[in-house]
Parts: sequence; structure tokens; C-alpha cells
Amino acid sequence: MKLSKERRVYFYLIIFIFFSHNEVKASFSIFSNRLEWESNTSGQIFKEDFESDTIGDHKTPYITSGNIMIDGINSQRTIQIFSDGLVNGSQAPHFRDFGAMISFTFPDKVSAFGFDFYCPEEWYLYINDLLVTKLPDQYKEFIGITSTEPLSSFVLTNPSYAQRGMSIDTISYTFSKLVIKGDINNDYNVNLSDALIILKLISGSDISNFIDKNNLILNSDINGDSKIGIEEVIYILKIVVELID
Repeated sequence: MKLSKERRVYFYLIIFIFFSHNEVKASFSIFSNRLEWESNTSGQIFKEDFESDTIGDHKTPYITSGNIMIDGINSQRTIQIFSDGLVNGSQAPHFRDFGAMISFTFPDKVSAFGFDFYCPEEWYLYINDLLVTKLPDQYKEFIGITSTEPLSSFVLTNPSYAQRGMSIDTISYTFSKLVIKGDINNDYNVNLSDALIILKLISGSDISNFIDKNNLILNSDINGDSKIGIEEVIYILKIVVELID
């Protein structure tokens, strides 16, 4: 039986995926100076200084007045909103626990973030389960991150089982305007939905209900030939099966 054009495409894709392998990872730049970090970001910088938050103890997950969610990973934590000026002379969240793991989730994808912190003890910053940096053991410091991929959250951890405390203030961030190659429908994810849109395009189907054609080349063209074809579908499927991170 003769295979249809679309079935032939799927067949060759399966063969290609299992005989090829590429690995691309997001990279981060780390800054200890706020002005230097700001000069390496693009777009409007938003700041959460916690001045509108209620002073006192709050159970996690805690949503700040700027819609940043602070949550405990291992167990429920207590977030204290301090006003004693430990960091910048303004209100700041403080957390203290044994082997603490605290996550911070932004209201939308960001391409850069930074914050001031009061950290006289051992704390580490993770993004997507990857150790990015150890925070310096100093009382007042700044850490800034820029990323080649959109981010939604970060985690601060303290591996010690002795009680350790940390305060942070003025979390700053820029919402992501990065183009994610393979994200055809602009939902900040690369998945089978994106591959199917391209397959519909290749087969001549109408894709106007799925994507603005004016952005198609920008988001889809993997090899720089200004065309959309089977190479782009292969790239997406390799991400789906985790051959590309």
C-alpha cells in the first residue's frame, strides 16, 4: 500500500530522530553589581520591594503584592516580612529553617532577574535543577542573572541541617521577549503542537487559526534558510524526545 505524503514524513522523522543527536543548553550570566546587571538586560525592569506586603508571619505558598509566589519545596515554610532594614532599610521577606529549599515563581516568563540579599550563611541558587552559583557569605550583596532561555522561577537552598536564615529584597526582573526556536504558537513551550502546525503548513492546510504567519519564519527557521520545512519539524521532535534540552 502506498503511504500518504504525511505518513512518509512521520516515517522519515522517526528514522532521523533515533540516528541523530544534538544537545543545546541554556546559559546564564551572573552579576554581583546591580548597575552592571541592568546594563546587560533589555526591556523594562520591574521591581518588587515588598513595601506593600503585610508585616508579620505568612504561611507558604505566599503571594507577594507583586504576584511573585514564594513556596517551600520540602515542606510548608513560614515567610516573615521584616521591616528592620536588614537589607535596604525597607521591608523584606525572611525565611529560616533546617535544610531549607525556597522557590520563587514570577508572574510570567522572564529573561533576567536579580535581588539584594542578607546572607551571612551558606545558600545556593538553582534554576531548573541546575546549580547556578553559591551566594557569597556576606551581609548585604546583590546577585543578578541573565539567561539565553525564558525562565519562570528560581530556587534558594541551604544544604545544612543547622538552622539557617536569609532575607531578600528588591527582586527585579524583565519579562522575556526572547524568541524560542520551535515555539510556533508562542506559548513558551516547544511540543508536538508546534510540529503539527508545521506539518499542516507543509501539507498545504490553513494554519491561520494557530499562528500569525508574519511571525512564522522568526520562530521556526532553524537552519537560517528563511524556509519552513522538515528540518524544523525534526528539531521540534528532537526536543520533545529530549535529544535537545
